[in-house]
Amino acid sequence: IKNHVDSVAQMVDPDNTSNLGLEIDFTISEREMTDKIRLMCGEIEKGNVSKVKYFDSPTTGKVKDLKMPRVAFGAPMKEMMDFCDILVEARLNLQNESAKKAVNNHTVKKKFILYVTNQLREFGRIAASTKNTEYATLCQNVLDAMKKRGLIK
Repeated sequence: IKNHVDSVAQMVDPDNTSNLGLEIDFTISEREMTDKIRLMCGEIEKGNVSKVKYFDSPTTGKVKDLKMPRVAFGAPMKEMMDFCDILVEARLNLQNESAKKAVNNHTVKKKFILYVTNQLREFGRIAASTKNTEYATLCQNVLDAMKKRGLIK
C-alpha cells in the first residue's frame, strides 16, 4: 500500500538472467488510474526510481530493492472478473484451445498491453528529459522485451 505496488510481473528470457519486469498498481477505475499515472510522472520528474523491497523469482532467486518501472492499470471490475475467470479456465485445462484464444483476444489483455506500452514510452521520455537515465533505461528494456515477444511493434 505504501509504495502503490499491487503486483509484480517478471518477463523471463532464457538468454538473460536479469530481472526484467514491472511493478503494477491496479485499480478498477480508469479515472483513478489516470490520477496514479500523474503521481508516477511527478516521481519520475523528481528523479525517483521505484523499487520492489523484496522479490523472489525461481529464475533469479531472492533480491532486495529491485528497481523496476511502475505502471498503473485500471479496468471495470466486471471486465477484470471476466478475464480472471477465463484465465483460470485456461490455466486449469492447458489443452483447452478456446480458453487460450479467449485469453489472447480478451479486452483486458489488449488494454493492459496498450496502457503499459503508452505509460512506459511516456515515462521513459519524461525520465530522459529530466536526466533520470536509469529509469529511462528500465522503461526501454521492458519495451524491448515486449517487442521481442511480439506483444508490441
